[in-house]
Amino acid sequence: MSVSDDATDCAASGLVCNGSGCAASAVDTIASADGVGASSYNTIVNVMDVRTSRKLTTIETYLSLPANRTLTFVVYQKSFVGNQPSYELKFQKVVSASGSGFQSSGEISYELEANRTYGIGVNVSGGSFAYYYDRALNFSLTSFASLQGGYYYNELPSSTTYTYPQLTQIYHQRLTTTLP
Repeated sequence: MSVSDDATDCAASGLVCNGSGCAASAVDTIASADGVGASSYNTIVNVMDVRTSRKLTTIETYLSLPANRTLTFVVYQKSFVGNQPSYELKFQKVVSASGSGFQSSGEISYELEANRTYGIGVNVSGGSFAYYYDRALNFSLTSFASLQGGYYYNELPSSTTYTYPQLTQIYHQRLTTTLP
């Protein structure tokens, strides 16, 4: 098996490979809306190992908000404190939203570095909400990262430590990225 002579290097043209060719941006959908949950945990994130550096330009999470809620879209970056993994809050953007469907951060600009692990998600404050998720049977891939699992918090911590993300609930998200 050989690589075709007409293979395109998207990055050489300043573009990303979105799975169907080269484009200015890639939109990766994570998980599906097969399950619905509601809990007292108000911060939900998907944890992923980034393989290819990208600029994150939009975070969308599928939620059902019965009334206006404050959404804080977040990016945590993994580091180590001794032998314990630690996730530090590196980015946040606050918006207001209501209704059901993909809730959006709007335009953002955050560089995700290759060979790093991130938790990307949203904090919901102001009352009850429902989130949508899928159960991962194996690790899934996006155009730029490997999904490791989901995790939730009772609050919006500036840093947190835990051992492993869970595969029982991968939150339904869309992430839009471009080249850094």
